[in-house]
Amino acid sequence: MMDSSPITMDEVVDEANEQKTGETGTETAMDVDVDVQKTTVQREIDDEIKIIPSNEETWMNLRFDTKDHGLLWYKCYAHDKGFSVRETGGVKRTSNNKPCEVVRYFGGRCNKEGWRQGSANNPANDDHVDQKPRSRITKEDRWDCKAVIRFQLEDSSQKYYISSWLDEHNHKMIPPSSRQFMRSNRTMNEVQKFLIDMYHKAGISIQSSFQALCLAAGGRENVGFTQMDHKNYIRTKRWVLHIL
Repeated sequence: MMDSSPITMDEVVDEANEQKTGETGTETAMDVDVDVQKTTVQREIDDEIKIIPSNEETWMNLRFDTKDHGLLWYKCYAHDKGFSVRETGGVKRTSNNKPCEVVRYFGGRCNKEGWRQGSANNPANDDHVDQKPRSRITKEDRWDCKAVIRFQLEDSSQKYYISSWLDEHNHKMIPPSSRQFMRSNRTMNEVQKFLIDMYHKAGISIQSSFQALCLAAGGRENVGFTQMDHKNYIRTKRWVLHIL
């Protein structure tokens, strides 16, 4: 049974900071980090994100030059509606199962697809069978949502089209005030990375440098990422420099 309590900011940020562990159901999915800022491609598709999924004649006419273009379009649509997206792996095979050089099939799923391991809400779990304990307690953030979109390469135009689209969700949508914190909507630009590097070299703490970025952006909601992203960026850079 789905929780009827309102979604809080903490829950949104907690969900965004959860690393994917592969416990998502029958298909293996991976998080995709595509820049959702106002790029040239996004400006070109701003009008397209208003397309209603049920209007099949409309969305079946859409064509996308690249895989990233198609994913960005779906991520923009998801942001407009209030859910986060995970990419399903691309397939480099023809309909005859022969290998090829280009991705012919790919897709995207709602981030709430599948169940977490040992989820009490999963009807398939047997109450009498001991479940593997979680390493730490986390909020329930998967509801086995079936919303999915699939893209396929069109042979005649060598562009991608939407081959199928299920847009029915079984959970609440994220409110507009919290959508910038959804995992698939967060990004860190090169200027912000440069400033973080400078603050770190100067010995400024992560909390203080993040607050400085918030002030420069005109508020926490305008930064484009969370303090945990800030911390992970520094940690990753340390690790890369350590192995070089």
